[in-house]
Amino acid sequence: MPRPPTPGLRTAILKAAEDAFSRRGFHGVSVREIARDAGTPVSNLYSHFGSKEKLFRSLLDHHQKQYSQPDTPLAQAFANFRLPESLVEIGLASGAMVRRFATYIRLIYVDVLEFEGQHIHQLFEGMRARYESDLGPYLRDLQQQGRLAAGDPVAALMTITLSYFNYFTVEVVFGARKHFGLSDRQVIEGMAGLFGRGLLLRPEESHA
Repeated sequence: MPRPPTPGLRTAILKAAEDAFSRRGFHGVSVREIARDAGTPVSNLYSHFGSKEKLFRSLLDHHQKQYSQPDTPLAQAFANFRLPESLVEIGLASGAMVRRFATYIRLIYVDVLEFEGQHIHQLFEGMRARYESDLGPYLRDLQQQGRLAAGDPVAALMTITLSYFNYFTVEVVFGARKHFGLSDRQVIEGMAGLFGRGLLLRPEESHA
């Protein structure tokens, strides 16, 4: 007889689904397999989530909620953001985020490949607003003081953070260790220097 819905059973189903979907994709896993791994009848899975696709969506939403908590490494780095030293801190925090949420990132790739990125569209559509709320006033104040180059400082910081995430996704999720030929710390410090100073020398700095 199916067990009545309980928070513990819901968590067990989500964990079983996470393991299965992240390893074999959405279409490579059956509801029966997930229920078996969760130690529950298939009927209990349907009573909690309604369908396999709703289970997948619930799993992504669960991870996104955890990803958006104010105690995550990236949220803490933003809360204490100061230039130029925070360029390194954002890199370190990005590495910590990718390691903590590696399974979520794998599930996002499943979403992209099998659902045309419906979930990631929602995640990225709100990205600008989050950066604007957290750091927009501080960045524009620095720009008005003449401490930042002209342009859109919020978009620039989004570019910086995404660059760090891309590096650590290749390192951690794809497993291509040291693909820059350097340690993580060396890469972070090098990228922070590039973001802070730019690639080209100023005329007064050139010895040519």
